[in-house]
Order: sequence, then C-alpha cells, then structure tokens
Amino acid sequence: MSRKFTPRAFMSRNVLPTASVLGLVTALGGGVGISGAAFAGGDAPKFYSVEAFSVTYEHSGAETGQTVQHSRAWGRERVEVKDTSMSMFGVNQTTDQRVIYLDDQIISIDGATGRTTKTTNPLYADIVASMEGKS
Repeated sequence: MSRKFTPRAFMSRNVLPTASVLGLVTALGGGVGISGAAFAGGDAPKFYSVEAFSVTYEHSGAETGQTVQHSRAWGRERVEVKDTSMSMFGVNQTTDQRVIYLDDQIISIDGATGRTTKTTNPLYADIVASMEGKS
C-alpha cells in the first residue's frame, strides 16, 4: 500500500502533536521510498540498549526551546523534533525542524517552509559493520 507524503500535513501541531510524531516513521515507510537496509544473517543492529524511548532536551541560554527525540526498533527508527529560537546581537532565528532517521535514510523537514530533503547516510553501512557482533 502506498501513502502520499505531504510535509505540511504533519507539520501542524494540530494534526500531529510532538508526542505522536514517531507514528510518522510508519506512515513514511510507504510514501517516500524507504529502502530498508539488509543485514547480514538477518540480525538488525541495536544502536541503543533500550528498544523504544523518548527524551526531551530543554535548551536555555542563547538558544531556548526544546528538542525531543523519539526512538524505536533499538534506534534504527528515530525522529528528532526541534523547536528552538536563538537571539544574538539583535538577530533572532527560530528553528522548527523534524529529522527522521530510518536505517540508512535521513529525511529532514523544515517546518517554516515545508521543504523536505531526503539523503542516504554514507557512513551507515560502515557503522553497522563495525557493530557486528556487538549488539
């Protein structure tokens, strides 16, 4: 089943609140061509010792706001939600960004513009290979 991906639809906090943003990982699987990496012997790596978790980072100082990281599948599927602002020398900058990590794929979404970028992590295979037998 294929799903159409529309960045603006989920960027609205009314449509998808931060707490449920990890549901995006499932929704994106059919819509943006996530390949799903093949693992030697069928064993997927474990980047974290916990299968699923969420962490909230509060920023204070020159940069204020928060970053929330949701992770599942031992860290192979992650979403980072960053809502911060920075003020320095009279210049204000806000960041409304979502970054989705699905195995070797990185999808970055700018909440202000709706611009979406999908890239392949060139180091992913090397990281997984170096972890072989350690997870």
